[in-house]
Amino acid sequence: METIFGGCDFARPRTLHLLDRKITAINAFLTFCETGVIPEYPIEVFLELSNVCNMKCVMCPTFSGINIHRHRTLKVEERGFFETESAQKFLGQLLERSLVVHAFGYGEPTIHPEFIRFMEELRKYEVMIDFITNGMRLDETHCQFLVEQSIYKVSISFSGASAEEYENVYLGGDFDKIVKGIRRLDQIKRTQGRSFPIIEINSIGFEHHMNKLVDFVELMGSCGVNVIHVKPLNVYRTTTELLSHAAVCRPEVEGEVIRKASQRAKELGIIFCAEPFQRTTASTVNDVETQRSLRLVGGALPADQIESRVDIKGMRDYSKSKKALPPLPEGERLPNPTLLDVNEEEAARRIKIETPSRRPKYRCFEPYKTMYIRKDGNVKPCCFSDNLLYYGNVRRHSHKEIWTGPGYGAAQRSMPEGRYPMGSCHHCIEQEMMPSDHVVDRTAREYQRWHQNAFRHQDEIFAPEIFERFQKCRNE
Repeated sequence: METIFGGCDFARPRTLHLLDRKITAINAFLTFCETGVIPEYPIEVFLELSNVCNMKCVMCPTFSGINIHRHRTLKVEERGFFETESAQKFLGQLLERSLVVHAFGYGEPTIHPEFIRFMEELRKYEVMIDFITNGMRLDETHCQFLVEQSIYKVSISFSGASAEEYENVYLGGDFDKIVKGIRRLDQIKRTQGRSFPIIEINSIGFEHHMNKLVDFVELMGSCGVNVIHVKPLNVYRTTTELLSHAAVCRPEVEGEVIRKASQRAKELGIIFCAEPFQRTTASTVNDVETQRSLRLVGGALPADQIESRVDIKGMRDYSKSKKALPPLPEGERLPNPTLLDVNEEEAARRIKIETPSRRPKYRCFEPYKTMYIRKDGNVKPCCFSDNLLYYGNVRRHSHKEIWTGPGYGAAQRSMPEGRYPMGSCHHCIEQEMMPSDHVVDRTAREYQRWHQNAFRHQDEIFAPEIFERFQKCRNE
């Protein structure tokens, strides 16, 4: 398929070259939807810029200030930042065909010492860049850069309608500083007449947060936020004090709060999405306990292994009493070979292709469109996949070796049959966390809108027939 950019002022040779490759990637995924032929490239890439953080949010499995094992967890793998040169050296062909780069992982991306330069390098591939941040570095320099470079989306992790509620959960965070930063980003967008970055809020379903959700929407509206997500609280075995704080969606309580919050968000021009949280619907007392137990990652625990509830308002002080255990010696780091470092029999054993006892509501499309690259180059198929089972490493293997290797290959072949690589997918299936749709057609539409805004043109990138074919696949 030919592009229509010839003659446009912005259509530099590099732009034409990149857009042709991105169109080819979209067509390949569309062909997969129609025929089942596996695409040659992913179209979404997660790139973990950092696996260190400047906060100790209580719900975090890695950095939580109430996790006494945190020093040991931190020592399990080498901590630091993805090298800018490594991205240029190992990822060029991958990025040329990608539409989206999620520039974040298990850490805070904005503390990367070359954050701005890294973003500039990614931007050369004309990808929609988004990242999740705690918002502590939304200063004037960063906000100006994000708007001037048309970064696609900035997602801020933020819950709580007051400083007391926020700062007792997001340990090390400054409520007023972050609110000011969000408002600064919105004001710079308005001053420059730009639509990007989209300002998005990722909030978590703590009980106290759900109780004041309408107030929270009001606050975010005053900051110029574009999108608010409400997601369920997942509790890890190292932070069981939080389990009783995990709200579930009782129709007459949280369901009604969501209805009111959604209505207020609509009035303020905010896109409001609580669908992941609403999957925790519970109508009876037994349902509430069942749904709450599902929030515990790894399955239920005996009551005597669950820590007593700690009042949210006292969580910051409580964290100071949780003395961390000493780290493991350097020599005891967990070994971490990839599936391309072992023979096929061993790879198959680790992947554990099985039919899950809990049948997923939706078909997962992540292994057909996504590659998640960690700070050390290790690859897994999506953000939810287990961190101890990697499908390859971009520093040692080509992206094609990884994409067609035993990990991706087994997942891609087995999922249409209802079987999953439970070695890496068990948690997502248990929690019903996978997206309900591949949304690639919506991604393509959004990419076109973003590209038109970023490069100041009105031409269509993707032919209308592409979207018609996607719709036909859905109808069938």
